[in-house]
Amino acid sequence: NYRGDALHGSATYTYDSGERMVSTYLYGELEGPFEEQDYNGFISCRGAFKGGQRCGNITFHWEDGGKLEGKVNEAGDVSGKFVYHYPDQRSVLRGDWEEGEMVCAKFSVDGEAEHPEAPSFAHDPATATHISREPLLADPYEARRVEVRRSLIPGANEGLFAQVDLQPLEVACFYSGCRLTHEEVDSRDWAENDNTLSIDDDTVIDVPAEYSSANKYCATLGHKANHSFTNNARYEPYMHPRFGEIKCIRAVAFIQAGAEITTHYDYNEIDENGQLVAPAWYKKAS
Repeated sequence: NYRGDALHGSATYTYDSGERMVSTYLYGELEGPFEEQDYNGFISCRGAFKGGQRCGNITFHWEDGGKLEGKVNEAGDVSGKFVYHYPDQRSVLRGDWEEGEMVCAKFSVDGEAEHPEAPSFAHDPATATHISREPLLADPYEARRVEVRRSLIPGANEGLFAQVDLQPLEVACFYSGCRLTHEEVDSRDWAENDNTLSIDDDTVIDVPAEYSSANKYCATLGHKANHSFTNNARYEPYMHPRFGEIKCIRAVAFIQAGAEITTHYDYNEIDENGQLVAPAWYKKAS
């Protein structure tokens, strides 16, 4: 609807990407509740506008099950006190955000009081040469769910094990690391790519050999999951408030406490000679 040349009333604006904003206009300015949807209709954000500017409480949702909620500042920015909810909706990181990034937050479960001496967490995305400011600061959600032990798989070294029962589709842990291009990874020997995982068509996560041991790097432990053709978990995209865009390991079946968590490495690239591009052990096993 229009009043003169100005939008007035309920409206849905569709971006070139297919994403949509469902909102209300008052004489051409955004006013009142709004929600943002991706091209599949998933609601990624809910909040309100006043005088064309975001105001009050806002909630961001991610398809991985996490969400961030709090109150925007006077400029409509995600700055101030916010709470990030892990996918179980019981575990949270509560603290200060600045322009959309976690500055200082503490972990708690089921609303329990935060211990004053508990570690704080901040936005700490990896680069090509920097894995983490605090490589030995474990993600607190993950630390309650998984641990590293000697693998039960013949020929493997360490493996990833469930500390607690994991339900189907439950996020078990995370996989962060240095961020490389596919070209950089493809140019290396397979021996250097033991801990690599593709994020998308542009980026590969890598936990370098010097950080492979949990004594050197345990901020995330996803790189410790071994391969199995009868895997009980899988890799999925995840937006983490500390690490940014990474992947998680999500159970695909019930995993009993004490059981080893395995994923399918899914090497499927075929070279110009019709040969599978994969390490020798994978080709032999398949």
